[in-house]
Amino acid sequence: SELLYDSCNLCGRCTLACPMGIDIAGLVRRAREGMSAAGFAPTDLYAAAERALESGSPMGVRWPALKRQIELQERETGLTIPVDAEGADYLVVLSSMEVIGFSEIIGALARIFHQAQVSWTIPSIGFEATNVGVQLGSRDVAAALLSRIVDAAERLKVKYVISPECGHAYSALRWEGPNLLGRPYPFKVVQIGGTM
Repeated sequence: SELLYDSCNLCGRCTLACPMGIDIAGLVRRAREGMSAAGFAPTDLYAAAERALESGSPMGVRWPALKRQIELQERETGLTIPVDAEGADYLVVLSSMEVIGFSEIIGALARIFHQAQVSWTIPSIGFEATNVGVQLGSRDVAAALLSRIVDAAERLKVKYVISPECGHAYSALRWEGPNLLGRPYPFKVVQIGGTM
C-alpha cells in the first residue's frame, strides 16, 4: 500500500526513464485498481471519494465556499471574475486546496486573463479538478468526477480547460479522461503552468 499510494503520483516520468521501457505508472495504476476493488486501499481515500461524489470535492468544498473566495478576490483585484460565462475561451478548474488554502491564485488568474485580454470563466458546477478516483484506483469514481468537468466545459462551450497540476487532476483530465468517458473532447486540456 505504501509503495502504490504514497510513493507514486502516476506522472509516468519513471516510465520515460526506464531503460527497459516498462510502463511502471501503468502497472501501479492496475495495482491500485486491484487494491481498491479488494477493499485494501487507504481508508482516507475511500472517504475522500465518497465526499467527492456527494459534494463535488474530496475536501467537501462546495460552491458557496468558492463563491466567497471569488468575491474576496474581486474585491482585492478590482476585477470581475466570470462565473458560468458561456462561450469563454478558457474554463478554469481548481483543486479544493487552492480554493481553501491558496485562493490568491483566483486573483492572479484574473489579473493574467485581464492583461492578456482573453475570455475565461469558472464553472459553478464542476469546478473541482482533483480526481480522487485516479488516486484511489476506481475507474467508476474517476469517470464520474471527470464527467462533471467535461459537462461544464461542454455546457459553457469553451475552447480550453485549464487544469492545475494537482497530482492526478491534469493527467486524469488530459490523458485518461477520453478513454474513461469513451469519447474525445470538443475542447483542449492545458495545464495552469503550460502555454496558453
